[in-house]
Amino acid sequence: LEERAQWWFPLVVITVLQLVIMSLLYHRAYLPMYFDQLDAQLASGAIQQAQAARAEQIMQSPVMVYVTAGMAGLTNAIFMFLMALLVWFGVSFMLGARFRYRLALETTTWAALVWIPQQIAFFALAWSQQTMKGIHFGLAAFLPDADPPARWHTALSVILDALGPFNIWFVAVAVLGCAALSGAPRRSVAWVLGGLAVVVAVVSALVSGWLAPAS
Repeated sequence: LEERAQWWFPLVVITVLQLVIMSLLYHRAYLPMYFDQLDAQLASGAIQQAQAARAEQIMQSPVMVYVTAGMAGLTNAIFMFLMALLVWFGVSFMLGARFRYRLALETTTWAALVWIPQQIAFFALAWSQQTMKGIHFGLAAFLPDADPPARWHTALSVILDALGPFNIWFVAVAVLGCAALSGAPRRSVAWVLGGLAVVVAVVSALVSGWLAPAS
């Protein structure tokens, strides 16, 4: 990984998998979830009947399958580049190690392969439940269901899901990769990347709770 760029391979694998999963789930799980949210907005008076009918017509268009899947793939790729930027900041600036962004991208994309089992499990659950809502791979699975959830419930779910086994696995692999490629002490890298992961989880929880509609 240090000698030549190979980050594109895992990025392509993960992105293509995301495209395939979203394409297969669009009619089976995504649209039912979207229509449920549309009905809730209609019942609350947030939108009018004509707006809801227009939205349903647009989402049932065949081209929307490709648009939605493409957006999911693009979002996944952007997320990888941003995550690599965070890893680079932690190891290069916070630890002061000689660590180029390209090496951070290598580490991030290859470590992200551990999320593939989670993506496959997500597909299986969403397909069987015919919705993409309420699927958790962290401690949020033990929270009682709330429909609609309170803002604190949404924020707590994000925090608890961040403690999922696949996320912890990703951080562990990233720590090993960054320590090997930067020469920084493994324990120091673990403290920095672990701390940044906690900060990201807390910020994501606060933003999700703030954006969630009041119950």
